[in-house]
Amino acid sequence: MADDSKANAALAMGTGAAVAGALLWITRAKGVVAQSFPPEAMELLVAIANSVAQVAADIKTLLERLASLAIQGFPPNQSGWVVTRIQAAALDQWYQFPDMVVPEGYTLLLKAAPANAAVIFVGPSRAEVTNQETAWPLLPNEMLRLQVQNFNQVFVAGITASGSAVGDWVYATVEVPRRTGG
Repeated sequence: MADDSKANAALAMGTGAAVAGALLWITRAKGVVAQSFPPEAMELLVAIANSVAQVAADIKTLLERLASLAIQGFPPNQSGWVVTRIQAAALDQWYQFPDMVVPEGYTLLLKAAPANAAVIFVGPSRAEVTNQETAWPLLPNEMLRLQVQNFNQVFVAGITASGSAVGDWVYATVEVPRRTGG
């Protein structure tokens, strides 16, 4: 900090000298010979020098703060994720994912296991998931992204008409935001 104040003082004095030199050159160019420097002009020079020094200090502070910013995307990279899975243990039976919050701005990712034998249906309610007309058919190894607030808003079912989905799995995952503080 001491070096900063010395640099600012040197800048102010240099600016003041430059302004004084310019004023003297202007007055001599007009043929005016000044015996003494008017106090008002000196106050003006000091004010200009101080403001120039303050602007220089503010610019330096701004540049230092900009350099310290860590630019990240939205949402920022996370420290981990959580995964759960549901097995379609019986045909024409719905299953609901557990109560797990999906953080604001994040997406729940569903994935049917690659070794699944049949289509598993996904829907937002018990009634919709057991109806092929209102449920999403999740093929083996297929992924589906959902903007939901909680895992428990997702239901899965193996429907008889889709083949034997007994024993097939659906995985759900979401990133876990970084914890701040202690």
